[in-house]
Amino acid sequence: MDVTRVHRLRRQHTLPAGFWFNTNMARGWESKSIEGQQDEAARGKARKPALTAAQLVMEDKRRTLSLMRARAADDLSRAVNPSHRSMLEQTIAALDAQIAELPS
Repeated sequence: MDVTRVHRLRRQHTLPAGFWFNTNMARGWESKSIEGQQDEAARGKARKPALTAAQLVMEDKRRTLSLMRARAADDLSRAVNPSHRSMLEQTIAALDAQIAELPS
């Protein structure tokens, strides 16, 4: 499209929708970005070894126990009743023992 015609159409607001969208961007930029994202995803998947069903169960149990311990520690930080604090301390000690028993 000739430059003078573009300017005339621009003044008349009759250019096609999206005419100026990404006109200054190099072609293929989007595909390079997608290619990089796919490479990142492939590298992330390659790093993680496949876990057996038993390993998945152990990881899930470890994560659950860690979350329970974090919740008990948070409750302990806000507890004011001595008997409640004592109960939470015992709970944290028991959870620590269970986490320590899990195979690494």
